[in-house]
Amino acid sequence: DLDDFRFDDDIDTGYFGDAREKTYDLYRLNEFDENRAVGLYQLPTLQACNYVPDDLIGFNYVRSYKASKKGLGVHFFLDDYQFERIWTEPYRQIERLKTFACVLTPDFSTYSDMPFAMQIWNLYRSRMIGQIMQDAGLNVIPTIRTFGNEPIDWCFEGIEQGGTIAFSTIGVEKEGQEFQELCQNEITQAIKIIKPSCIINYGTGNIKFDYQDVPVKNIASFTFKKG
Repeated sequence: DLDDFRFDDDIDTGYFGDAREKTYDLYRLNEFDENRAVGLYQLPTLQACNYVPDDLIGFNYVRSYKASKKGLGVHFFLDDYQFERIWTEPYRQIERLKTFACVLTPDFSTYSDMPFAMQIWNLYRSRMIGQIMQDAGLNVIPTIRTFGNEPIDWCFEGIEQGGTIAFSTIGVEKEGQEFQELCQNEITQAIKIIKPSCIINYGTGNIKFDYQDVPVKNIASFTFKKG
């Protein structure tokens, strides 16, 4: 008799059941709006933001930063474990981010040696959090990412044209000429598709890319500032 093997965990309570709600929270399914998602992978859309910060600090300093100065934004050019909580508890983190002038979308890793499904998932997560932050009233600047040697046009779908975009050149010098060419291709594609009003380059500022007359704001990384 199967009833003899019934467990409490198998019993749903409420309309969806508590376990179902926890799953929805885990994957941020309650926030997903198919009317604000585009393309084959249903990437959440982002509105253009023309704000350009004077400086950026890492998300890992937000909780300890007492008084944000005017023009200071927040970036996620960090190891993923340092900002995973922006995905697991976005609304709590957004309250802390509201004191800053702007915030970049989370830079979840999309390494070329990752399975493609993981790369898409991390890009989706970045866009989903970006959309949630925009809905909360923050100035949100899209972070653009390289996807190995695969065609990358679709990576920019859903980013409204004419706003500021950001990317990082941290470590690019060490990766060699081939990777620098890959980054140049990424920038060229982003300019073609998004038509940005400004590009933020967070890093050393030593890498010279062709920005095709788009204004560039170079912001030195924390490590570079320390020498």
